[in-house]
Amino acid sequence: MPLHQQLKSSIDYILGDKKDPFRYTHHAMLIFAALAHFSGGIFNYCFSVTPTSYALYLIAISLFILGLWYFSRFHHLFTLMAVLFNLLIALVNLPLNWFFNAGSDGGTLMIYLIGFLYSAVIFHEHPRWRFIIPVIFACMPCFLILLEISYPELLYPYPSLEIKQLDLFFSYILSGVCLLFLLEVYGRRFQLERDRAQQLAEALRFMAERDNLTHLYNRHSLQKYFAHWQNKHADFWLCIFDLDFFKQVNDQHGHAYGDYVLRTFAAALAQVADQYKGIAGRHGGEEFVLLVPPSLGHRPPQAVQDLRVLVAHLDLAKGAITFSGGCVRVAWQESLDTALHRADQLLYQAKARGRDQVLYQAN
Repeated sequence: MPLHQQLKSSIDYILGDKKDPFRYTHHAMLIFAALAHFSGGIFNYCFSVTPTSYALYLIAISLFILGLWYFSRFHHLFTLMAVLFNLLIALVNLPLNWFFNAGSDGGTLMIYLIGFLYSAVIFHEHPRWRFIIPVIFACMPCFLILLEISYPELLYPYPSLEIKQLDLFFSYILSGVCLLFLLEVYGRRFQLERDRAQQLAEALRFMAERDNLTHLYNRHSLQKYFAHWQNKHADFWLCIFDLDFFKQVNDQHGHAYGDYVLRTFAAALAQVADQYKGIAGRHGGEEFVLLVPPSLGHRPPQAVQDLRVLVAHLDLAKGAITFSGGCVRVAWQESLDTALHRADQLLYQAKARGRDQVLYQAN
């Protein structure tokens, strides 16, 4: 397997299905948060930005966040783990970060804003949590600022200007990456919604144009294509086919088997229509219509003969079937109803002559 495919498979294993952008992005956020806490702990420890105990806490909490990811990803506890993660960040980690990183003089306010936006996005399917968690993210900075005003001695100041700048830079990078995650989830959601809308539109169009049982074109679609070919002054034929003794098939073997026979015949007719660049439709019951141009020197008898060969070789459990039909060459400005009536007359003649045959009328 190529390296890029291995990498993609590994990412999908870690984050889940991209078709669910909220879970996918949340799992990515959990992995990123674990790495951010771990690297933050290392940063604070190496540069003495905070007490050693807080640096060790950040390293330990990164393992806890990985546990949240594990249960969300592999035990289908997305909502519970997302709630725990957001409460942990809003009520524990960021308040600690506030006091150990110079309060309002540090970068915690920026991270609270990102948390507010993130929680509003990730709980889109859970209205209660979508309200509660963002409110917590919005209110906590106000409480912390009031606490800072009342008890300024609780803050742990930066040891130097350089350390402050490094910490603010780290907070800026963290916030920027989180914003990218949010943009990604909204972009992915928009793309999925667009794809779903296109699929729904295609399904509705298919349902509007096709017969439900056989998936051939319905009467409305046949009318549309008939008019289109007439407007182009196209030279084409209309054939109508009827399955011989189909009522007996239904009565003896049941309607379920009868439907199976109709679908099987329809598939053969559709294959011939594709071969001759024609249009296959269901006229109703066991009657079918084929519109076919005499292109490439082929005339309708050849298309009908190909259909007869296909039908003769159908693997039907209750025996072979045959069909009768009538084919007419469509006259200029002739309506579909008129052409169908002419073809019907030939069909009745074919049945009167013993069935299992197709008659033709060139004009």
